[in-house]
Amino acid sequence: MHRIPAHRHCSRQARGFTYLWLLFAIAAASATAAAIGARTSSAVQRDKEAELGARGLEIERAIEAYWTAYKELPRRLEDLVGDRRSGALRRYLRRVYADPFTGQSDWVLITDAEGERIRGVHSRSNAIAFDIRGMPTAPPGVQRRISERIFSFTPAASRPADAASAPPVPQ
Repeated sequence: MHRIPAHRHCSRQARGFTYLWLLFAIAAASATAAAIGARTSSAVQRDKEAELGARGLEIERAIEAYWTAYKELPRRLEDLVGDRRSGALRRYLRRVYADPFTGQSDWVLITDAEGERIRGVHSRSNAIAFDIRGMPTAPPGVQRRISERIFSFTPAASRPADAASAPPVPQ
C-alpha cells in the first residue's frame, strides 16, 4: 500500500479555508491601499491649491508693481520677468511660474477691455476645488472649480467708486 507523505496530507476543507483566508487578506490589503491612495491624492491636491494661491498672488502683485512703475499693464507675462525700458533690468517676477495643476506656464490670461494688456490669470484646471475661500459663492449643490480662482489686478482709474473711500456727505 502506498502512503501519502505527512506534509501532503491535507483535507480539502483545510485547503478551502486557506484559500478564503488568502482572498480576505488580499481584499483587506486592497482596501487599505485604496484608502491611502485617496488620502494621498487629496493631500497632493491641497498642496497644489496652496501653490496655486502663492503663485497666483505673486503674479497679481507683479502686475500691480508693473502698473505702479509705468501706469500701464503688461502685454505679456514675460514683461514681468525682465523689463529694460528704464535702462536697468527690472524684475517683477523671478520667472513665469508654471500652473501647479498643468505643470506648464499655460495660464488663462485675463485682459483689459481692449484685450491687449494682462490684468491677471487663472488656471486651466477643471478639477473640483477643495479650498473655496475667496471664491464667488455658488448655488447650493454646485461645486467650485480650480479655474474659478482668479488672480487679477484692477488699476485704480478703472475701479468702481467704493463707498468706504468716498468723501463724507455734508449734512
